[in-house]
Amino acid sequence: MPKGQTPYVWKFSKDGKTSQNKAPKNIFCESEMYTIHRSDGSRDLKLEQALSHLESRFARIRRDKLSSKSPLSGEEKILICHFVAAMRARTAAQRNHQKKHWGEVLLMMDSLAEQWLGASKTSSKPLSNSPNAAISNKGTINHEQVQELANQPLQQTMGPMVRAQVPHYMSMNMAIICTERKPGFITSDDPLVWYAPDKVPGLIYDTIEVTLPISPRQLLFISRKDNLEGYVDINEKIEIDRLNLRTWYFCDKYFVVNENTKMDFRLGKTTVDDATS
Repeated sequence: MPKGQTPYVWKFSKDGKTSQNKAPKNIFCESEMYTIHRSDGSRDLKLEQALSHLESRFARIRRDKLSSKSPLSGEEKILICHFVAAMRARTAAQRNHQKKHWGEVLLMMDSLAEQWLGASKTSSKPLSNSPNAAISNKGTINHEQVQELANQPLQQTMGPMVRAQVPHYMSMNMAIICTERKPGFITSDDPLVWYAPDKVPGLIYDTIEVTLPISPRQLLFISRKDNLEGYVDINEKIEIDRLNLRTWYFCDKYFVVNENTKMDFRLGKTTVDDATS
């Protein structure tokens, strides 16, 4: 990198056909993605501030411990588990998925409300409360809450998702896969991957594997494999390609490499099963 030039990485489209060099700060960012917009027009930044604090603490662990392959304390492992859980819950892909899901629920509720209104006008007998009326029973949500979930899904779901996932990660084995082979590990716009062979991925399964690239030289690997824990060095290209292919396969729109290197694991042709077999 020439002196004075801003560092950059290479951003590839998911199909691998196009690439462009970008500064990392211009890739993984979106304004007010985690801002909580209140009904009175005010902006609540507590979620952004909590994520920033979590990122800073993880960055220190990566710099002071992971980069030198030093043993982790129990507290540091817990912090990493929280960081991993947040990475699962905070992406634009997760937000778009939640918006689509809760938007469909909202449409159904509105449709039912319209049907109820039409029926109430033609019925000679009084009907029960509108389907959109507030419901206070435990385990149910009302129209206003569903609307909030559709409008600001990350702000509503991130906390519960993190709290639900962390105990699972803490019960699993944590390994840091390390390599000196270039270009190393790739990352993406949705870098945390859950993979379980022949199953819909879930943290309850014994075969679940959770991967998260944390630098071109290291990748976090959480699983229930008894023989995979601590720092593990790999330099065989095929093993690195299998992990990279998993990151690529599950990306949303693009993946990122620290070099303008054409990935030679046949992007668009190889399946994830090839990468994990």
